[in-house]
Amino acid sequence: MKSLSIVVLLLVLSSCAAHAQDLGNIPTSLVPLKDINSDDNDYAPCVSPNSSTLYFSSGRGSSADVYTSSRVVSIQSTTSTQQIDDSRISAGRLFDTRSKGQTNWNAPMELSSFNSSQDEGCLSFSADGHTVVFDALRKDGVGDVDIYIADYKDGAITNERNLGTAVNTEYWDAQPCLSADGTTIYFSSNRPGGVGGTDIWMTKRLGDGSWSAPQCLDQNINTEQDERTPFLTRDGGTLVFASNGHAGFGGYDLFYSSRDVQSPQPDWTPATNLGGIVNSDNDELFFFSSAADDYFYISSSRNPDRKLDIFQGTPNLVGMGTVRLNISVIDTLSGKALPATVTIIDILSGAPLTTLSIGSDQAETVVSVPANRSYRISSLVAGYPERTQDVQPKPANAVESVRLVYGAVGFDFSNYQIPFFVTGYYRPNTTPNLESLQRERKQSLNGANYIEHFSDGSAAYERYASYAKVVDELFASVVHTGIDTVLPRFRSSAPAGEVLEISVVGYADPKPILGRYVESEDVSFVDANGKEQHVTQGDRLSNLSLSGLRAYYSTIELKRLFAEYAAQSGKTDYNELLNSGRLRFRSIGGGVNTNGNDYAAQRRIRIDFARAGTSATPLYDSNSIKK
Repeated sequence: MKSLSIVVLLLVLSSCAAHAQDLGNIPTSLVPLKDINSDDNDYAPCVSPNSSTLYFSSGRGSSADVYTSSRVVSIQSTTSTQQIDDSRISAGRLFDTRSKGQTNWNAPMELSSFNSSQDEGCLSFSADGHTVVFDALRKDGVGDVDIYIADYKDGAITNERNLGTAVNTEYWDAQPCLSADGTTIYFSSNRPGGVGGTDIWMTKRLGDGSWSAPQCLDQNINTEQDERTPFLTRDGGTLVFASNGHAGFGGYDLFYSSRDVQSPQPDWTPATNLGGIVNSDNDELFFFSSAADDYFYISSSRNPDRKLDIFQGTPNLVGMGTVRLNISVIDTLSGKALPATVTIIDILSGAPLTTLSIGSDQAETVVSVPANRSYRISSLVAGYPERTQDVQPKPANAVESVRLVYGAVGFDFSNYQIPFFVTGYYRPNTTPNLESLQRERKQSLNGANYIEHFSDGSAAYERYASYAKVVDELFASVVHTGIDTVLPRFRSSAPAGEVLEISVVGYADPKPILGRYVESEDVSFVDANGKEQHVTQGDRLSNLSLSGLRAYYSTIELKRLFAEYAAQSGKTDYNELLNSGRLRFRSIGGGVNTNGNDYAAQRRIRIDFARAGTSATPLYDSNSIKK
């Protein structure tokens, strides 16, 4: 049985099944180890704990055997290039792929002191380098291929012993992976009692040195098809394995899953594909990476002969462990989840790692991502601008909470392609304000020639009168929603002392404005960066100051309408919140609106309701705005 540790059909599929959550967007280099690979199957790469020796399995001889190769490191110096065989020295002091040079391997040699006339393969070491497990088809076996354990010292494997019937069966038990502390073995088996086909199982060493009855991993890992070649990262929190049952690119693909190592009974997360660079239309199996190296190794049949070759890749995305992101998109009034589209971007490469659709019933979505990298999490909720949060590099098994918060109610008005303001004017174009504008042209606004002029009864006046009816309705919808729904909801759900903020953002179109502010009322607002701005009589106007004036006077209009409707409806939430300091208005100058080419439609506002927290203090006292 020449390729005992493989026992797979090298499936070749003509089409690629795309997978939404994978690492295929991150630039990854993957090259075959030409000096290692042969004309037969080469697989199960494993680097010794001191990083000096590559062990792998091969069918190049009369049986499946283990071969070794010592590391060669090319170091560039100012005078010469040296080649150092670091099997003679500590690789930990010499080798760093990110700064020292390119790694190479010497011509492989058969590990004759270990191999027998039968089959051996798939070595896996404990972190201290004292223990090794492997699979073999030998006369002292329980059935088919069995799992063995042995001692390891100075490159020699001794005291080999079969794990016996506590672990092995008459079926195929192979491809073991030993945890860093030497207490747990993950392996592949086609024994009965699994989920289906070949599954990944786990056994733990007991206090007396024996091994527990193996347990089949759950259906986040195993499927009704085949799962093989488990690899556990040194931190114990990430499992990489091959499967032809999870959605992939063809044949066997490599997947990873994570768990909370602090939990007494940790569950593995749903499998995530390693992406379309690591995986191909053919088979990928046997992932390996050390925790201190930027290289990883796999076996793949992507070559023209469709035999397994060993490939070396960089960067080591999951071999150093993963981080769990607990992502929530929150309605700031109720604290409940909002439906959103969330994208995770790897900041270093600029590549989107995954895109998630989060439902309103999902309080928290857990995603595992490679450790020690920076990420930008962005979310889109209908009717709101994009929210983002950056996550700094975290070590393996860290848990990071990402909360993307939204006001529960937002009014963008971008779907209404009408101007909310007369050209150059700053009071919203409601019916009362349009009538007031016509009167004020003869008084305080007599010299304000930057404001569009038209006569009563003219076509322009009638057009703005029709716009005003729409603006009236929209302001009424904001006020009624606030009084009837938002304010009582806030009072019933928010902690005592928490503040509700109503933000009014004004915009101007891109055309430059030439003129001065002629009214006597001093105006304060903040710009989009939170910096306080002031406009007083005689100040030269700009697009920013015009946008701030529009926010300010729209805020006055809202406060008047809120007070009127509160009195009319008999509802007390508005006045009680306002008088207790738990309701604040904020006027924000949004500057130029550059969306589209319709300048008139860019003269608009947006209004947001959001919890501001008990410590939130506005940059100015917007409650002093006149009612």
